[in-house]
Amino acid sequence: MDIHSIPDSIDELDRWSRAYERAHVRDSDGSRQVADDTLGLFLARYPAPLRPLVRPAVLALLEEPLLDAFGYRHPPGWLRRAVARGLRLRAWALARAPRRTSPHLITAARHPSYPTGHRLEDLGVPDLD
Repeated sequence: MDIHSIPDSIDELDRWSRAYERAHVRDSDGSRQVADDTLGLFLARYPAPLRPLVRPAVLALLEEPLLDAFGYRHPPGWLRRAVARGLRLRAWALARAPRRTSPHLITAARHPSYPTGHRLEDLGVPDLD
């Protein structure tokens, strides 16, 4: 990815990342298309009747500059607070739940975009040479 001078600490990385976003991230048709496609892949994991509820909850997790860059409307404050509280409640419950007896590997799960699986070398843009 040709990224240079990555900071050593989380705080420095956060400042570096935010400065990069301020300088380079802009609203465009292309960024909106990528955002819509990515959101669509995420929402495809949920049953169709739940998607209209999940979509605003996902958008409530995004920071305002990112919402602006993708051209999305800002979710209301009450929804942002509700989603944050819900995630804290989930973390609290998982911290008290029994440990898994076997790992849950996302790589072993079926993915809607590749229902029969895939090989890493087959992904990406085809070589047209």
